[in-house]
Amino acid sequence: FRQGFTEVEANESVGLWEHNQKIAELPAHTQIRITAGIQDGKKIVRVQVNNKEWELEEISLKTLGVLTLKNYTNPRFGSTNIRYNQFRRILNFYPRINKKLLVVNELPIKEYLYGLSEEPSSEPEEKRLAILILARSYALVYSGGKRKFSTTLYDLTDNPRNSQLYLGYEWERYHNDQKSLVRKTAGKVITYGGKSVIGPYFTQSDGYSSDKWQKQYPWAKVQELPYDKGLKPLGHEVGLSGNSARVLAEKGKIYEEIIDYFFGGVEIKKKY
Repeated sequence: FRQGFTEVEANESVGLWEHNQKIAELPAHTQIRITAGIQDGKKIVRVQVNNKEWELEEISLKTLGVLTLKNYTNPRFGSTNIRYNQFRRILNFYPRINKKLLVVNELPIKEYLYGLSEEPSSEPEEKRLAILILARSYALVYSGGKRKFSTTLYDLTDNPRNSQLYLGYEWERYHNDQKSLVRKTAGKVITYGGKSVIGPYFTQSDGYSSDKWQKQYPWAKVQELPYDKGLKPLGHEVGLSGNSARVLAEKGKIYEEIIDYFFGGVEIKKKY
């Protein structure tokens, strides 16, 4: 979030918190203005609601509903019609030294997957189920002891270049079957030697998967991918090829078989 302020509204009542202390409970549809600043050399967040104002170190807005960042549009996928500026549960706001705001959506993995935008509804269901299991594995591993980034403020970003593509509540609004697919694979991840592991996936290869990450992911098969033959590589070419997974699903393979096609020695287990 590159701006130094935002205006937020929730469709249900929302709590204003600083660390573990609740500051206020605000009614639904209250207009909340949040600004990053520097005061006496310290980073602060200024919160303005009607005629009230708080200056805090950092804040969280917590609701059972949906929070809208009214002056935000996703810079990669947002448009005037769909801004992808709505998020479930909790938004954390951290002031930065450049007077910008870092905004983090905090929510359970299940609801994170509701807004995961890796696969549109036009893709075969069994392929989407396989991707959801790999995506859940990725999120579970990186929200535990293994860290993707050198911060404790967040586990993943919404950028597919360094995490997974997450667009929040509006994605699930416009993809009505997303929640049912998440429920069909509830709590399921891939494991290797009994431990949850990451199963890399990418768009397509030129006919062969790569061995460049073999030491890191020994369960990712290095093999010929005949359904990708003649295509231009798109992605890192390690693990599951989205194009090949689509063809396998169209040929009647179920998600367990699709995962087994690309990964060796892994099991699909329900971890929670």
